[in-house]
Amino acid sequence: MGREEKKEVDWLRELCRGDTKLYDVLARTLYLDPKAAISKEDLGILIEEAEKSVKNDKCNEAVEKYGLALDKAIFEATQHQEEKEMYINLSFT
Repeated sequence: MGREEKKEVDWLRELCRGDTKLYDVLARTLYLDPKAAISKEDLGILIEEAEKSVKNDKCNEAVEKYGLALDKAIFEATQHQEEKEMYINLSFT
């Protein structure tokens, strides 16, 4: 584990204030570099791909693709506060 990586882990532990269950969940789900981790695809395309997977009965693939779309929507909502309601009201069906 590199020095920079350790600093990030310590920061997360500090924010969790000793709540090990919260830390375990967040350590597995948060991106250290969201800009690099979030899909560059348009949100509409990500949702379409997820819907196609559902129609083709590819459940695991659909879950993964909806996850990518949800991550993108959350990220975009935080980056574009003026459009936040649009991202909150997206329908993932």
